[in-house]
Amino acid sequence: MAGIAQQGTLVILRVLSVTFALPLLAQERFGIWVTIQNLMLWMTLADFGIANGLISDVARTYSEDRHDEAQRYVAAAFWLLTTLCVILLIVFGFIWMNVDWAAVLKVETSSAQAEVGPAIGIAVALFILNLPLTLTPRIYHACQKGHIGNLWLMAGNLLSIVAFILVVALEGNLIELVIATFGATLLVAIVSTAWLYFRSQPQLRPKFSALDWTIGLHLGRDSFQFLLIQ
Repeated sequence: MAGIAQQGTLVILRVLSVTFALPLLAQERFGIWVTIQNLMLWMTLADFGIANGLISDVARTYSEDRHDEAQRYVAAAFWLLTTLCVILLIVFGFIWMNVDWAAVLKVETSSAQAEVGPAIGIAVALFILNLPLTLTPRIYHACQKGHIGNLWLMAGNLLSIVAFILVVALEGNLIELVIATFGATLLVAIVSTAWLYFRSQPQLRPKFSALDWTIGLHLGRDSFQFLLIQ
């Protein structure tokens, strides 16, 4: 039921983001908003394979009460994604500073030209920052607590809905819409991850001292093969 409710709130968010964004942003900025949403959706679907590959290993070791080994798997995946996060932020930052986004998207109005670059930069940065946190719902599932993970995802969707409605009511701009919608999701993901590692499953906390580079290389190799298949 929690999974169905989570998907329901996601659908509501998608509908609201289209229905109410058009009169707020006008045609050109609305087109940018839709482009950003589609980009975020595509990037979400382009899973690096690390999070999904982690489930079976954690589920197996956790069910056998081998919590130290399960922690090593979690730590390897978490720090691998954190490293990837830093690299992607640096690479994207360089690209973002050297691309004329208004020209790429053929934006003509002055308001849209002023907002398109920051809006894209913030949206992609928030997505990249969320990468290490994508492990959280998978770990909940691996520990047979998938309903809790779904409830946290639903909370993120609900907060995004509230933030979106607030920006619309205050007649905000494209940048504020991006920060409110995607920032709310990231905020809940941070809280959910903190709850997992410090309250729900502290024995799985990805301490740096638990990092096993052998497992990290194994996960990285499997992730690379997964990307080639995609």
